[in-house]
Amino acid sequence: MPAAKLFMKKFVQVEQSFGKPDGDYLLGRAEFSLEIEDVMYDGLSASVKQTVGADIKQDLEIGMPQGYDGPPFNYEGYRGAMEDYSRRCLAPWQLSKGSTGFATC
Repeated sequence: MPAAKLFMKKFVQVEQSFGKPDGDYLLGRAEFSLEIEDVMYDGLSASVKQTVGADIKQDLEIGMPQGYDGPPFNYEGYRGAMEDYSRRCLAPWQLSKGSTGFATC
């Protein structure tokens, strides 16, 4: 499997859901580029979901890259990098604002 490099651009909180049938959660979107085999794939994004009350150190759902049409890559490595970036963006927001406001990074 080819090596991949992830270039993070931005994290934006899209939604906070409370009292909905599909549960309480925070939904964000990470925007990034991915370089695989010296080819840059720009303008990609992925959803990042955290269930309310879940441990940010363990329980993030990371979506597949939207807009990516390249070769297969190591999803576990991608997911780990996305989780690290998302946690750095979300943790300060959670500590300073609690459950109000929106996070950006």
